[in-house]
Amino acid sequence: MCSACFNAAQRATVETRLEGQAVRGVALLDNHLYVLREKSSEQIELYDVESFHLLRSLTVPGLGMTVDVVACGHNRYVYVSDTSLKCVHRAWGLVCTRACIEITRWSVKNRPAGLSLTIKHNLLVTCRYAGKVKEFTADGQLLGVVALSYQVRSPWHSVQLSSGALVVCHGFLLRVQRAITPSLFDRFRRQSGQVVRGTKRLGQSRNGHTLSLGC
Repeated sequence: MCSACFNAAQRATVETRLEGQAVRGVALLDNHLYVLREKSSEQIELYDVESFHLLRSLTVPGLGMTVDVVACGHNRYVYVSDTSLKCVHRAWGLVCTRACIEITRWSVKNRPAGLSLTIKHNLLVTCRYAGKVKEFTADGQLLGVVALSYQVRSPWHSVQLSSGALVVCHGFLLRVQRAITPSLFDRFRRQSGQVVRGTKRLGQSRNGHTLSLGC
């Protein structure tokens, strides 16, 4: 999910433009807003972030039941989690709005849910039913797996803070897991977390604060 903030007028425009099928996820890159809808088509909608006009619908062949989308400005990729195929689709060409889109995908081996990026531009994949968070390189190489506590039920989304802490949104609760070594996936210890009601998505502001982005 992108963490762009809109004023009241912009929010009203966004709500009008995005009427229709429910929105699964949004990603922001290069003044373009990528919108993933809850539908069976193999498309991602591309909007201008200033006017919120629909620029085009981008076809990504092979999309199944999608859950989330995230864009990486560093690697210039757009990632989509696909729960029916248990994989992540990586697209290049969306970010430059070209007609030709290069698609690769790799298996997660569990049903993926929310996606986010680490401070090293790797991909974090939250696996809701397996109770795990997996870290992949941009090329799909698995770097590590965090097996979440049994108390973390139905994790939807996770983000890594600039401090290295991992924040996981699960069910209707939010817990904080903080690394005690430089590597996010080396070892973890639990700390008391802040309770947030009614959210399935997280974001991070420019000053490093965690934001609850709603259902």
